Amino acid sequence: MAYIVCNALGIDSASYSLAYVAGWSGGSVERVRRTAERVVGTAHAVLAAMAPAAAEDRAVGA
Repeated sequence: MAYIVCNALGIDSASYSLAYVAGWSGGSVERVRRTAERVVGTAHAVLAAMAPAAAEDRAVGA
């Protein structure tokens, strides 16, 4: 989830995020696939919750 949020914010976390996922999944593509829907949904919720604050920050700085 952090990888998706960081990526959306322009932060490159691939070097450690991908290794982390490989570790907890034990290399199981199926385990990653089963978890992906929940992870993506949660990341979208976090980004949506951040959107009003980001819009407010842009308005104040304008």
